[in-house]
Amino acid sequence: RLLPLWQAIGGFYPSLYLAQHTDAPWDRTFDMTMDKIAEALIECNRLQRLVAGVSDGPPPAILPFTWYRYHPGTAGAYGGKLINGHDAWLEFDFPFNTVSGANTSGVVVWGYEPTSTDMASAEQWFTANAAYFVDALPPSPPS
Repeated sequence: RLLPLWQAIGGFYPSLYLAQHTDAPWDRTFDMTMDKIAEALIECNRLQRLVAGVSDGPPPAILPFTWYRYHPGTAGAYGGKLINGHDAWLEFDFPFNTVSGANTSGVVVWGYEPTSTDMASAEQWFTANAAYFVDALPPSPPS
């Protein structure tokens, strides 16, 4: 019954905000978080194929919402803190990984830095994790 709605939208926007801090790829919390992200992306892929099978236009894009901080309401002591490298991989690389079954078009990165200190730490985080963002960009034309 929701097919007309899905046909009318331009994209699916699953939330990939991280509710928990993980310590390493072999950590159980990491596996559970990866499974949660994969399930969301697989469902979006299913819906995308459904719409593509009955529509003349392009299928809706898959553009997960992400954040470079842990969700403040659910991550305990880590709430609101910058995510670590393992979790950055989960949010900004794994959605494009064929293991997740995703046909992800990109990610929507949400952010808000209310103080200059917060902004400085976010800038440092983006500098340290630039590969997740820069590698996906097309080459710049020569100047």
